[in-house]
Amino acid sequence: NIADSVKHKILGLVKSLLMIKKSPLSFAKSESNSTKMISLAYFGYNLQDLDFSQVDDNSVSQNDWCDYMNEETVKDKIFSALKNLYMNVVDVIISQRSEYFIVQGHNSILNSQLIDSSTFFEYFAAVRQCLSGPGAEKRIQCDKHWIFDVTKYILPAFWEIDNGGRNQHRSPADILKGEIIMFFERLAQLNSNQFLHAVLDGSMYSSSSLSGQSMNIAGKNISDPITKMMEVFVTSNNNFDYNNTYMAHFYSLLALLAEKNNNFSNSVLNHENWKWALRAFVLNQNVAKPGRLYNVILLNTLKYVEDNEKFRNSIFKTLIPNDGKDSFLEQSSPNSAALKLLNSIFDSEVLHNETQPNNLFCVSTFLSGECGGMSKISAVTKKVFAHLSDTIEHSTTQIVDDLYQCVNCMDLILRTLSRKDVKKIMTESWPEVDEVNSIFTQIITMTEEEWMSNDEENEHKRKLVSEIVSISTDLQRLLITASTSEGRRQ
Repeated sequence: NIADSVKHKILGLVKSLLMIKKSPLSFAKSESNSTKMISLAYFGYNLQDLDFSQVDDNSVSQNDWCDYMNEETVKDKIFSALKNLYMNVVDVIISQRSEYFIVQGHNSILNSQLIDSSTFFEYFAAVRQCLSGPGAEKRIQCDKHWIFDVTKYILPAFWEIDNGGRNQHRSPADILKGEIIMFFERLAQLNSNQFLHAVLDGSMYSSSSLSGQSMNIAGKNISDPITKMMEVFVTSNNNFDYNNTYMAHFYSLLALLAEKNNNFSNSVLNHENWKWALRAFVLNQNVAKPGRLYNVILLNTLKYVEDNEKFRNSIFKTLIPNDGKDSFLEQSSPNSAALKLLNSIFDSEVLHNETQPNNLFCVSTFLSGECGGMSKISAVTKKVFAHLSDTIEHSTTQIVDDLYQCVNCMDLILRTLSRKDVKKIMTESWPEVDEVNSIFTQIITMTEEEWMSNDEENEHKRKLVSEIVSISTDLQRLLITASTSEGRRQ
């Protein structure tokens, strides 16, 4: 069985060489036995099946151990062996189908001819590990087109695996697919041009190629490679560890490709996939948890919001849909991600308005009577300040940052208006203005000792506090001036 043969060699190499390198004597009683284990694994034996008591002490030279004392040398040897198995591994994946059914939360194989993901996921994990570190580029430089070739060769297998998950024939928490995604990410990091060329190469999608098969998504046959990549089925419900590990790398890969290619960039910005991930794993407080996935999606969204007006407006509508109803600002506890995004949206819009006047869609919509934006940001501000007041002696940097986002958001909005318009907002659509003004007064009068209690060494927090006090002072002055004047535009 080809699959068993490949697995036999992979387990010996991966589970032994990489692990023994880190802790050689944890697998044997002596250096002599460790040397035998490493050498036998290198030649393709499965260590779990070997009886070392039967091995002649002289069968392996003690000097063989020296080659494995250097991490990069270990990776060189492993990569050389795994590289020779690459086409064999991919061919087996393509030639078989992996179909699972779910029994009480466990994956079961329907028959012995189908692929078990655990047979191959370690292979791609090992190749990726060998492509890390200072020697990675040297390891592949002998073949100038290696990244293009290996990407092109594996894509048909990847689409097959993805179709299996989409059709519920494979486990939703498909480790093999996840490891291939991480492998893709590493290839793109090493040479994004070759990786993109392979993905976008039209010759791969001919009718005679498996990679040309369309994916059936919501009744539509999808053959465009960018759309296929955007719609990879990579989410596992109720499996935070899987999502945080593999989905994070999937969205990192999309962000990297978007940075390098305009077509990918347009697809990321216009496709619902990214906005769905933002809602599900960043903004939804019932699901979202801080971690790699959260950070990858949020940080890249903040970057795209700054650069693209259409995407900026779309994310604003995601944050505050249906004319303000069901806003992500109106949750049981302050939504830090929503506050950061709203600030970035307003900041970018105000900045672009300096060169393109009268282009304040998000600010105008937020201030409209239907949205009631000032009431929304005021409600969040009151929650954050109340939390801060209750925990003042142990206030975290996150609470202080949330307060900064609140006051800065109000400042960005009101600075776009004339004093006359500020007064109109105060009297017609901002009933909480007096309460907010009172919060400004409390902020301004709090001492540094109160702000920094038990956290004197936190310079980032100290800088945030300084910004909060300064902005609050300016806002209070603006409100006082606007309430007593029909004045000129500021």
